[in-house]
Amino acid sequence: MIFGFLAGVTNSMFGLGGGMIITPFLIKINFSTKEAHANSLCVTLLISIVSISVFFCNNYIKIINIDEFLIIFSGAIGAFAGTFLLKKINHNLLRKFFACFSFWAGCQLILN
Repeated sequence: MIFGFLAGVTNSMFGLGGGMIITPFLIKINFSTKEAHANSLCVTLLISIVSISVFFCNNYIKIINIDEFLIIFSGAIGAFAGTFLLKKINHNLLRKFFACFSFWAGCQLILN
């Protein structure tokens, strides 16, 4: 339960932490990498719905021009493509890519 709580807190505070916490935890309890990523998305979706609702009620969400809609649309297409790529990527390569992406994201936060 502590991992779920931490995922919820980091997801609502940082907008991405849910998957960064849930995925390694699921791998640690013997989910395959691909199962962990898929199940992490389910958990993150539910956490995100709660966070979005609270942010929306507090007027933090503002979609005011076409750029935001284009980002949402292209993100949806990217998510669709990612589900097909996940089937084709080797388990070990996927874990290494996730680790490199996590490292890169952390460096971006520190340096910017």
